[in-house]
Amino acid sequence: METILELALELLQTTQILYDKAQAGELTAIPEIQHRRAQLVAELDQASQENCPDDVKQECRQLIEQSRDLEKQVVILLSEKRDEITQEHQQLKRGRNAAKAYGKFG
Repeated sequence: METILELALELLQTTQILYDKAQAGELTAIPEIQHRRAQLVAELDQASQENCPDDVKQECRQLIEQSRDLEKQVVILLSEKRDEITQEHQQLKRGRNAAKAYGKFG
């Protein structure tokens, strides 16, 4: 079993990958990454039941907080991507409707 610090570090690294994928618009990779993050959180929850030194707990808290902060940025990025996709979809829909209207006269 991994130590709690290793788990917290892997959570941060996985969250960074999630951020990078979201920023690059690689949205299809996100569910798999989120699934891994959920596994890590569950493992961290189990590992947190064990006794560990205060300095390890503090470092772990810092890593988890960094992960949370990064996750908040991911949510913002994904909201922006959603808005962009919605706008593109609306433009396509207007184009199709215009083509249908023109087709009636052709």
